[in-house]
Amino acid sequence: AGHRLARHLRQDYDAMQLSGGLLAWPAPTIVPWAGWLDALWQEAIYSTPDPPVRLGEWQERILWERVIDESPQAAQLLQKRATAVAASEAWELATAWRINFDRIEQLGGEDARAFALWARAFRERCATQHWLDTATLPDYLRGRMDLLRLPERLALSGFDEITPQQQDLLDACQTRGRSEEHTSELQSLTNL
Repeated sequence: AGHRLARHLRQDYDAMQLSGGLLAWPAPTIVPWAGWLDALWQEAIYSTPDPPVRLGEWQERILWERVIDESPQAAQLLQKRATAVAASEAWELATAWRINFDRIEQLGGEDARAFALWARAFRERCATQHWLDTATLPDYLRGRMDLLRLPERLALSGFDEITPQQQDLLDACQTRGRSEEHTSELQSLTNL
């Protein structure tokens, strides 16, 4: 799931090959989730006519600050930058878990409704400007699966839970005929 686990799996895989008497072997591609998404994005931008502009971390943060600063709630906030950081993190979680913002606006408290309004403004600004944020990258890639080169098999390791957004992307991979397995043991990587 992360850089540390990817490094650990590569080291263990290499040690396993050495202990098996091999002097050389093809290295499996072991990358963290974000690295895999980045690789797919790099491929997508060259195979998609007029791809969106992908925002960097600071660009997203500035956009969140602007959205919040332009909202009616801005005058009541003491720490707008900290609020923008929290809103950005909440946006990533809400997007990954497919939170229904209409329900938040209807049933949520004052803070939840403010966040839902900011999220709507953020989403609309990105759509209008043809920008792509980190949280919606998996959804963008899912819509372009037919243009992407995928490995024959995907092995996932280190995930406590798979979010609905991740599952949607993995389902799209399976639709393309790629198999997926969840593993916690290095042994299963020997067949990759």
